Amino acid sequence: MQTTFFVTSCHYYFRTVSHIIVFTFKYYKQRFAFITMFLLLAMLCNTIESQGQIVFHPITRGLVYDLKVSRVDQSPLVEFSPVVVRFKLTISIGGNTGPFPTPMPVRICSKVSNDQTTCYTIDAPILNREYSGTVTAMTSFAGQSSPIRLVVLGKPEKGEDYGGIRLAEGEVMAPVAARYDIAITGFEVVTSRSNQTDTQWFLLQGMVNSDPPHPSADPEAGDLAGFHWVQPPRLYGDAGDGKHVVNDIRVGSYDLVPEREKDLRFLFYVDNIGNRKAAEIAAGIGNGFSKVGLVILSAYSASQGSTGGQSFATQLDNVMEQMHSAATASCDGQLAKGIRIITNTTLVNRPDLTLEALTHTNGTYSETELPS
Repeated sequence: MQTTFFVTSCHYYFRTVSHIIVFTFKYYKQRFAFITMFLLLAMLCNTIESQGQIVFHPITRGLVYDLKVSRVDQSPLVEFSPVVVRFKLTISIGGNTGPFPTPMPVRICSKVSNDQTTCYTIDAPILNREYSGTVTAMTSFAGQSSPIRLVVLGKPEKGEDYGGIRLAEGEVMAPVAARYDIAITGFEVVTSRSNQTDTQWFLLQGMVNSDPPHPSADPEAGDLAGFHWVQPPRLYGDAGDGKHVVNDIRVGSYDLVPEREKDLRFLFYVDNIGNRKAAEIAAGIGNGFSKVGLVILSAYSASQGSTGGQSFATQLDNVMEQMHSAATASCDGQLAKGIRIITNTTLVNRPDLTLEALTHTNGTYSETELPS
């Protein structure tokens, strides 16, 4: 089907205007630029007439859903967690032919939905009215600019399920962090310091390296309520040669937005102290370990990798002197120590080494640290 504009009318209008312009030109030469514009329009109309008719294809009338999404607050976001967002929805009619459609009930929901998300229902929408409200949506993967998406869902003609027809989609972009914990999950005693078993003590501390400094880099990070960024000396127990599972040596959590914070780093220290009085001493030196560990982590300059800890061994040994002084056996002393740094920003030619790349597939990443 084709529709023809009335080109003749257009031509007549501009021809008439051109006649007037010619008349006016004789008396108002100072308006030459303004007059020339209308002469060009008259020439254009002549061109349209000589080429024939203007043609356009009709568009069947339908409903247009304009969905806008914004955040309610600016609190830090973590991937795959609920967040309250605000929406604005306007329903209008688009097209130029056919019957005028009637809006049907719709719901505005999170595109990623679960039992934590909510929907907003509009039972009888009115054309060209702006509807607004809030819903609980779900964040997506971590990123500097990660989408939080809502969808407009329509009720199918048959059945009661709103999920069958997706009418529109809207999103708001926001920085979203990934959340990390650090844990020692096991160890293997190849050769014990003592004749049969070593009495293992574990120390673990983590820190986010960023600018401005992350709270985990605060000198009092070990005392901040609600956070567990420092594991002071903790008794594991006696362990002989062979592999052993560790369940409760963990620090975290640490929230990092990919490419924003520089890296996540931690140090560990394993000691053998058999004297049971060391348990009382360990409680007293926990804060000292936290502060020394923070100095070590802050000073370490590598961008990626691990170290056996030769450069910081003396510092940790000094802070452990109180525990060592309680030791009565010559076999007591350090068993293992190390620093591990995992970059949160992409290294040149090695995008596979970032925290996001290492944990994106299954959410975890593990390594075995060999003694130096």
